[in-house]
Amino acid sequence: GGSEVIDYHVHYVEVRHLTHNEWLAEFKKDGDEKKGGRGSQQHSDEKHEVKTPVSLRVGSSATSYTLRDLRGETDYTNIRVHARTAADLESEPAVVKSVTTLPPSMRELLIKEI
Repeated sequence: GGSEVIDYHVHYVEVRHLTHNEWLAEFKKDGDEKKGGRGSQQHSDEKHEVKTPVSLRVGSSATSYTLRDLRGETDYTNIRVHARTAADLESEPAVVKSVTTLPPSMRELLIKEI
């Protein structure tokens, strides 16, 4: 028995591995780091791991759902899916430890360049 399922909640962590230049382009604000000088080259080979937690609601009781617009060549970890019932109860999660997406498409690379 029990209440009917009315929605699903999905939680995961997007893990990106960025070069130092990619990290600077995305996260550096003007004035955060001294410009020029010898210090600007010392980080060129440095890698940064950026973890972004994501939570979303499916919005229905459908038993299939496709995550869209995921980044290419990116790890998605700790994927958890919870059912939500009409009585506002949450199920134990179904868990997928990790998924890695395929390399980015030419379209995704073009959008990144723009």
